[in-house]
Amino acid sequence: MVLLLLTYVKYTNAQDIKPKPKTQSQSWRNNFDEVWTFKEGLAVVRKNNKWGYVDNTGSIKIPLIYDKAHGFINGVAWVVKNGKNSYINKNGVCIKNCNESIISTKTTNTYETNITSWQQDYDIVSDYSDGLAVVKKDGKYGFIDRAGRVTIPLIYQFVSEFSQGRAWVKKDDQFYYINNKGQCVKNCP
Repeated sequence: MVLLLLTYVKYTNAQDIKPKPKTQSQSWRNNFDEVWTFKEGLAVVRKNNKWGYVDNTGSIKIPLIYDKAHGFINGVAWVVKNGKNSYINKNGVCIKNCNESIISTKTTNTYETNITSWQQDYDIVSDYSDGLAVVKKDGKYGFIDRAGRVTIPLIYQFVSEFSQGRAWVKKDDQFYYINNKGQCVKNCP
């Protein structure tokens, strides 16, 4: 009798514990106009021209209150709110430059190395990958170096970040790979 009872309990508990699907639904991405790659457990998201951060379930962890936002590196992210440049931690707390305004130092095609001077000239500036960052302006993408100089012109409809010296790009509705000099290296049109 005890053996039957244990078998029944074991069978009943097995029915109650169903394996969860291995892949989580990503439908939450549709709630945002733009979702960037996850960095340090958070992704930059945009909705109605405001930026914030979500976790891998799509839950908002840092409110969408920023005019610009970038991915976390070593627990710190660069953000702009009301024209002021600052750095926040993963709790959304300002930790540096909390009261500084952005001052443009742009001069005819030359940029100072102050990170805030040139970043405000783009709609999007990604984190650096292989020494280059993706930038977007007026619906076109390209790449800049750490000094803010355009190294690959903003002529693409879509780009990926560089990885192992190559980036996936789309131009004239054709996808192909380019190297860090902007030259086609695979699937060339």
